[in-house]
Amino acid sequence: MSSSILSLLLAVLSIPSIDAKFAQVAPEQNSKSFARSAGEDRAVVLVQGLYPHPFSDSNVARAMWQDWQEPDSELVQSLGRESDVYSLAYAQHVPVHQIAQAARMMEKVARLRKLGYTEIVLVGHSAGGLIARQFVEDHPQAGVTKVVQVCSPNGGSMLGNAEFSVRRSQEVFLTSLTESSRKQMLAERIEKRIPEHVQFVCLVGHQECRFDFDLSCRYFSLRPSADVRGDWIVSSCSQWTPDLQEQGIPVVPVKSCHLWVVQQERGITEIHRLVREDQPRWTPARVNAARRLVLGAD
Repeated sequence: MSSSILSLLLAVLSIPSIDAKFAQVAPEQNSKSFARSAGEDRAVVLVQGLYPHPFSDSNVARAMWQDWQEPDSELVQSLGRESDVYSLAYAQHVPVHQIAQAARMMEKVARLRKLGYTEIVLVGHSAGGLIARQFVEDHPQAGVTKVVQVCSPNGGSMLGNAEFSVRRSQEVFLTSLTESSRKQMLAERIEKRIPEHVQFVCLVGHQECRFDFDLSCRYFSLRPSADVRGDWIVSSCSQWTPDLQEQGIPVVPVKSCHLWVVQQERGITEIHRLVREDQPRWTPARVNAARRLVLGAD
């Protein structure tokens, strides 16, 4: 056995299995059964992001639904009008880059393919978008046809440094979202590309704020200012990073904050549209125009 194959095998075996839940939420089924609706060709999978657990270590090791993944949420009900909808929850005591394999996403997607869906769309909020991205990069032939990233910290987030907000057992997940961790991960995966046959789009929580400070005093005058673009947790430039721009990945800004984008009407409307409509790669000219509009940069 070659050293490269052995290294790969050891890396795979080192990834633990974690608690995960995968359920059909529209039309709702019991926890163990799935059913493709008559004439429905599209399955949408909602992949959650960080679920902070500041008080309970036991909850960190459990897969728990977020409100927007539940059958009665506005997002599920909206998407359910034109698609069958599934939700994926997972324990959060391993790094983000291990979740797709530890949660056995390959088996879950294969199960959807076996039901006969011709479109399988992963909608990943926050860290869930990183998981969806890595899955299609590592498994281009798995059957996923589109990924919609929603406010995903491709380049990292300042929230990753807020270890005080979670239990110690969840710190490894949170730390994997820091700017330094994401920079290292992107460098390690620099040869990975989003498959050309998989449509991919970044929905960027985008609000522009300008802060002006007057630090003038009797002896000098100083009035610094700062422009902030993002969703209050992840900057716009981190959600739509240069490596995605270089691949012609479309970006759609929505005026919403990080936590509410999957629960407010404007975010839900955009997610539904991006799931429904084709999202082909952009030309360099269109990327440059969007860069000026969204990031305020050439």
